[in-house]
Formats: sequence, structure tokens, C-alpha cells
Amino acid sequence: MTTAFTPNLNLGKPQINVDTDWPTQLNADMDKIDALVGAWTAVSYSAGNFTANGAMTWTVDAGDVQVFTYRIIGKTLFINFRAQTTSVGGTLNTQLRVAIPGGFTIKTNGLAMAFVIDNGNRNVGYYNADLANGSTFFTIERADGANWSAATNTTSLYGQVYFEIN
Repeated sequence: MTTAFTPNLNLGKPQINVDTDWPTQLNADMDKIDALVGAWTAVSYSAGNFTANGAMTWTVDAGDVQVFTYRIIGKTLFINFRAQTTSVGGTLNTQLRVAIPGGFTIKTNGLAMAFVIDNGNRNVGYYNADLANGSTFFTIERADGANWSAATNTTSLYGQVYFEIN
């Protein structure tokens, strides 16, 4: 005796209540993506995160920091940093320095272009995570290699950098 088998695949159209279900599902999906690639983490303000090389000083007030976040994907640290109306003084030099958040240290160098305003003048610069400078901070330098100008609330920096961490 032969018995016929017909599978029930139930491949009907999914029923989704557009008014209530899709935002919940989207948020759940985004949470899954963040868990896989690493969510952005905000860095708490500390004046000690901002220094300069030599005898130059860089003053970054809490209100100057528009964005300072990071995320980790695998062993790569991504930093998004934007500060406006900062001040530069002392003996002028070439590097503004930002502490690498989370206690991480540089394993391999990273370099990225940045938009800078040096004492009110627009310029091109770069964010430089370079072991030769130190493994606990990245620098922000003018692309022309010139010293930063003395400035009171007129130096701003915009950019992102990423590099491998230990």
C-alpha cells in the first residue's frame, strides 16, 4: 500500500501590523547589529583627555566637545571626534593630542584626513594614530606641517580615525 505525502510549507505572506510591529522589529534588528559590530560609546568629558606636544597648551572645555565617541569592531577601534571653539596657547607646536578612550592602546598606525579651523582659518589636517608619537593618544596636525596658531575659542576640529588596538 502506497501513501502519498504532501508537505505543508505554509508559505503565505507574512502578516505585519505596520502601525505597531515594524518599529519594534527594526529596533530589535538594530540591537542585533550593534551587538555584532559594536555600538558607539560616548566618552565622558575630562580636561585631561586633551593635551599638546612640547610646551604648547590646548584648552578644551566640556561645551567645546560636540562629539567624542568610539566603537570597536574586532580589534579595530573607530573614533569620531569633533570639537569647536577650543583654545591654543603656550609655546606653539605641531600636535594637539586626544587620549584614546577605554584604556586601549595602538597596535598599528592609522591616519585620516580631518577638517580643521586654526584660529578662525580653515585648513586641512589629519588625525594620526602613530606608535612613534605614543600608544595612548592620537594627534591632530595641520597637513602643511605648520605649528598651530595661538587662539582663544577659535580652533575647531572635525574627523574620524581608526586603527588596530592591542
